[in-house]
Amino acid sequence: KLKDPTELNTFVNGVKCGECNDGVMLPRAPSDYNSPWSCQNCHNSRNCDQIETLIQGSNFHNMNT
Repeated sequence: KLKDPTELNTFVNGVKCGECNDGVMLPRAPSDYNSPWSCQNCHNSRNCDQIETLIQGSNFHNMNT
């Protein structure tokens, strides 16, 4: 696992920020997905449980489209 939270600017594990819609939320500690996540643009912050809920909701939406 890379220590670069952007994974060489691929943002492969990023989640689109719901506050600014321009940024990507990434874990503050790149090797710990349980750490708080923050937006690279507006610095909005979410805990890992909130991020997991967003991802699960997105996957549910994608399966039903």
